[in-house]
Amino acid sequence: MISFGTFMSVLITNPVLLVITVLVIGSIFVNGATDASNAIATAIGTRSLKPSVAVAIGAACNFIGLVFRPTSLLQ
Repeated sequence: MISFGTFMSVLITNPVLLVITVLVIGSIFVNGATDASNAIATAIGTRSLKPSVAVAIGAACNFIGLVFRPTSLLQ
């Protein structure tokens, strides 16, 4: 596994790798954003939750997932 500094130096010198990295990060961001909205829409569409409750639960779960993420993913 390479260090972050090594990756950044290679990223700066290789524009193709930079473009691919930006596209992957963008894809991950969009995928995560649409997952939350799809879960909320399903709960509202099936009328199992009121819209305000579904949005509150979705926001709380996203925040909890951000704060208590597994540290093994960060290594």
